[in-house]
Amino acid sequence: MIEPVRFEQDFEQNQPVNAWERQKNEPANWYMRFRRYLDMGPHRSLRAVVATESNKEATKGNTKLSDVSVPGSWSRSAKVWNWQERAKAYDQDHQEKLTQEMRGIASSNYYSSRSMRIMELNNLAYMLKNNIKPSMEYKDFLSTIARMQSVLKDIDELMEKMGETFEEVADTAAHKHYTNDVVDKLRASAAQTGNPSKALADLAKRLQS
Repeated sequence: MIEPVRFEQDFEQNQPVNAWERQKNEPANWYMRFRRYLDMGPHRSLRAVVATESNKEATKGNTKLSDVSVPGSWSRSAKVWNWQERAKAYDQDHQEKLTQEMRGIASSNYYSSRSMRIMELNNLAYMLKNNIKPSMEYKDFLSTIARMQSVLKDIDELMEKMGETFEEVADTAAHKHYTNDVVDKLRASAAQTGNPSKALADLAKRLQS
């Protein structure tokens, strides 16, 4: 049997923080029905929650939703206690929590870090560069160069989002790496000849300073 709307206060209540919680003076029986209404999700309906209670009272739960009529007491209670507005607030809060959880998962992923993506692209650029051999076919050479240009473009786009300070630090580190590389090559060349010239030594000294 469908109970009539009752508005008496069951016990002393404080005003809840969230709209979907039991409101002050909200009857317990109607709040439990509201909770079932909430649990039905975004596609909930008053008719559907009435049907759940109708099926409990029926001998067999074969009641079709189209055969269920919404009693006036349910319509009045849903209006008095703002079921639709409270359900909307509940859905919005649930969606925000889900979004935060998804962002938390995404932010913990390896490639979520822009710096890490730059490092990986940098490693890929090195691999492509090392694949360039004097003996490779011309079409393979062009293909490798095109891929390397694409990787460098991706690095450049990420660097722009990192800010000028980051780029200045990266330029300093790149210059140091380049000069060290040149010095190493000069030293290797001088060692092979067995007679390093003063010009090579002076050049290496200038590059290291």
